[in-house]
Amino acid sequence: MSSSNAGRCQGLPAENRSKPGLACCLSPIERIATVAPTENRCMLENADESVDYVHFISPTGIPSADIDHLEYSWSKKPGTLNLHTRYNSILLGSKFRDLFNEGKWLLLPEPHILDLYLRGRCDPMSVPPATPEPYYRYTILALNDMASVPITRHITDDTGTTTAQTHSFPYPHLGFIPSHLHPHYVIFHAARTLLKFLVYREQYPSSKYKSIFFNVLFCYASWTTRIANLKMMGKFRPSRHSYDESDSESDSLETKPPSTPRCRELPLPQSSLSQRKKVSIEEWRNSVIEGGGEIREVQVQDAQGWEVEPSSF
Repeated sequence: MSSSNAGRCQGLPAENRSKPGLACCLSPIERIATVAPTENRCMLENADESVDYVHFISPTGIPSADIDHLEYSWSKKPGTLNLHTRYNSILLGSKFRDLFNEGKWLLLPEPHILDLYLRGRCDPMSVPPATPEPYYRYTILALNDMASVPITRHITDDTGTTTAQTHSFPYPHLGFIPSHLHPHYVIFHAARTLLKFLVYREQYPSSKYKSIFFNVLFCYASWTTRIANLKMMGKFRPSRHSYDESDSESDSLETKPPSTPRCRELPLPQSSLSQRKKVSIEEWRNSVIEGGGEIREVQVQDAQGWEVEPSSF
């Protein structure tokens, strides 16, 4: 490491120095740019403009008890879930950053990726992208508040020529957005946004979106439902994989997730049964959803829809 890089490292906060090497010597924006397909440009517009970074799971907005349950559900050792990782962050221009922070838009993973999580077929860290490229693909879902906000996406062809394509709300022709973001962060953020802003369900009432929303909330419930005997179980669900835990969540320049699937079993909420028992995630149909600091019970009507009680959060 050069002396100039060493000096830059010393100026970074401790949480941004997850591993020795190049990544710890870069600013958060520079670190994200090393893994993002749009590099140091806005994820949505791919334009040369000033950008800022946002986290999909806020490092400061999640109660410690929820962190414990996420670490348990994601087979992480206690204290190793790094929400400052680049794989939980994207770069946005100021306009889309503010709209994102206001809950005006969210991202959804591809259905087959969501299905892998829903059915507990693999660890969150083990879901591979669907394409040969090392990126996942997401679609944007926006509220009517963005009706007057176009997305002007800049595309550079093989000759180096850049063209601008303007997409109007609700952006039906924008297509998939490639990203380095890991899906479990996107699913968690989408679920909390859906719970906080019920207008998404009102604006997208079709059976297609009802099914997607249910799957997102179901995954969220399976990750965050209170487990009464968590301390007795050691706050850690041992993984069947042998891999470097720190490598999958750190800001190292590459992530090497495991690929061997595993099944999960989850206890039903105490309110559902007088005596607790374990069922597979496929059989689990009465879940507890937590939103805005309050517990809400979700009742599944059928495979195509979901109903939240009470009707408002």
